[in-house]
Amino acid sequence: MTAIARRVLVTTALMVISWNTPHLAATEPVAFDQIAALVDQAVARGDAAGAVHLVGRGGTIIHSHQAGVRDVNSGAPIGSNTVVRIYSMTKPITSVAAMTLYEQGKFQLDDPVSKYIPAFKQSSVWDGEKQQAIAPKRPITVRDVFRHTTGFAYGGNGNAEVDRRYHEAGLKYRPPQAMLPPEMTIEEAAIKMAGIPAHHHPGERFTYGFSTDLLGRLIEVWSGVPLDQYLQRAVLQPLEMQDTAFSVPADRQSRFASCHTKRQGKLAIVDPCTDSPFVDGFQFLSGGGGLMSTTADYAKFCQMLVGDGVRNETQILKPETLQLMFTDQLADVPGQFRFGLGFAINDIEVGSGDESRSVKQYSWGGYASTDFRIVPELGLYQIFVRQHVPSQHQLAGQAFDQVYRNYDQLVSKPGLQDGDVSGQTPASDTEPASDTQSASDTESASEAQPASDTQSASEAQSVGKPEPTDLGTHGFVDSDGVKLHYVTRGQGKLLVMLHGFPDYWYTWREQIPALAEHFQVVAIDLRGYNWSDQPEGVQNYTLDKLVGDVEAVIDHFGQEQAIVVGHDWGGMIAWTFAMQRPERTEKLVVLNLPHPAGLTRELANNPDQQAASAYAREFQKPDAASRLNAQGLTFWVKDPEARRKYVQAFQRSSFEAMLNFYKANYPRPPYQAQQEFPKVKCPVLLLHGLGDTALLPEGLNGTWNQVQNELTLVTIPGASHFVQQDAAASVTGHLVRWLTGLTE
Repeated sequence: MTAIARRVLVTTALMVISWNTPHLAATEPVAFDQIAALVDQAVARGDAAGAVHLVGRGGTIIHSHQAGVRDVNSGAPIGSNTVVRIYSMTKPITSVAAMTLYEQGKFQLDDPVSKYIPAFKQSSVWDGEKQQAIAPKRPITVRDVFRHTTGFAYGGNGNAEVDRRYHEAGLKYRPPQAMLPPEMTIEEAAIKMAGIPAHHHPGERFTYGFSTDLLGRLIEVWSGVPLDQYLQRAVLQPLEMQDTAFSVPADRQSRFASCHTKRQGKLAIVDPCTDSPFVDGFQFLSGGGGLMSTTADYAKFCQMLVGDGVRNETQILKPETLQLMFTDQLADVPGQFRFGLGFAINDIEVGSGDESRSVKQYSWGGYASTDFRIVPELGLYQIFVRQHVPSQHQLAGQAFDQVYRNYDQLVSKPGLQDGDVSGQTPASDTEPASDTQSASDTESASEAQPASDTQSASEAQSVGKPEPTDLGTHGFVDSDGVKLHYVTRGQGKLLVMLHGFPDYWYTWREQIPALAEHFQVVAIDLRGYNWSDQPEGVQNYTLDKLVGDVEAVIDHFGQEQAIVVGHDWGGMIAWTFAMQRPERTEKLVVLNLPHPAGLTRELANNPDQQAASAYAREFQKPDAASRLNAQGLTFWVKDPEARRKYVQAFQRSSFEAMLNFYKANYPRPPYQAQQEFPKVKCPVLLLHGLGDTALLPEGLNGTWNQVQNELTLVTIPGASHFVQQDAAASVTGHLVRWLTGLTE
């Protein structure tokens, strides 16, 4: 529930066959073996049909690995020259193409879009209070289009009236599974878009949607030729990206991948390569998501990006133009998420221990589970390709993070030269080979072990187990078939601690020792996190299931009641548990989460809280998990050693599960205040860091009306959302004094 989400949203915020090529070094570092094994295991479990992971540094490929198949029915292997749907990885290519026109003086970033597409002179914004379209505070600019601050989404984003207008205009992605674009040209789409009310005024916030498709139409206006022709002329042909296009010509169809999904726990084909509409392409030349490409082709694009705009002595952009694209364009937009002119921006850690240092990463991902990352200051890039919908990016994130952690060891490895990239596809890429994993093998693996897109606690223990900790003893609780991990310490009355997003049990490390002197402390990993199980489906993350988890913990320790302490989502669970299970709640402590009555009231009536909750609306989108990764989720953790632990915990976690908390429980627009809640009958301590930019303190007003017992409210100036870490000593002191004072 935090503003952190707005920073990491687009970072991905978003994984059994080795490449048989003589160009690779004979011996790879152990870390690369481990990364390859990560991919191999996912394929063997039936989590992925096939995947390709490529790591490059400058003009050298330092690691490449492929596993599995591009079609589970034929068993044809996947490779670096397999043609795939890259969806939103089209956006950076379109943005680069647009900036070549910027260098030609065809536009300025702060030009109004209406200068080039007159229909936008009549654009409007939807006013939720008035329930009508109103005039924008200022015109939409070209900069807004690049940075996704136009206010145009891929639909209503929970607003029924706006969604109706997208449907009426035909501006919606179509079945199967929203894979197919609108049935119109991008010229027609731009005009229709101008007639739909934007979700907010231009520049107010980042809203992911059709903006880059609008940029594609602007390229047509500026260049005077169709988008596909200009991309070919300005980017694809100069970079020798011969397999990248808006369709799949006949000579490439034998290398085209099917797109997969999960049905009843098994991999299935949703868009077969032999009968796919992507082969002929669409009249909607989507600058936001329409290109087909290969891992080898996209590597050439990445080489240009990390090479100051140059590849093989061919200059696509000037270094200063590329630097402008890498500059945060959201500095004047509320929130902490950073985005340039076509790329998400994140600070990440590379190396480990004393060699660890922070560098800037630029990235994006695609709907069919493709991803890329670049670190220009290191000349480093990574590409991860699968063909699976809806988006599943956890495996890519794990592979990327492993490379970053082991960077110093890995870059010393000799590798492939730039010219070898296009030749890495094995001969078997066009026909099944006897040493590859067939479709039947994949299905057998799926039957032998239930498929999952993330590693459950039981699966994780097959390759590891929780490390001993001086903070307590590890254990597991069964909650109606879901295994929950916990750490416990101390004796006395039971005190259950619940973390929030993005976090895990270790968030209480400063409080556990002091509280354990008086209570039996049990700090759990919520379902979906760290060593706990990660059940699939939004329905497994509703509040009734989460309340049941707390009750299972209390039952596990043979107690009738417990003191329940919760932060963020843990706080929401704690509030709900106290309301629904009053007989089992001895006392309640909530950190930085207003009572649901206060939160819904502020969402319904306070524009500041509505704006502050924009990240939650983004998290409720189907593909939101594609823009998270373990490194990005830990940027707020200040201590380097703690950050290392957090990265490892998030690599074991499911990003989809994390966001299911939002999809199942967080209010959606149009917001309505809810005041009818069961009264909390136990004593309550409410702690709130006043520096929280996601959950504003106005939500605390009126809490006393929801509690039929003693309420103690403590506000802590200068502390952010993670008050238990920002003001650890203060929080620990308040907890010990309040709890022991009431129990003595």
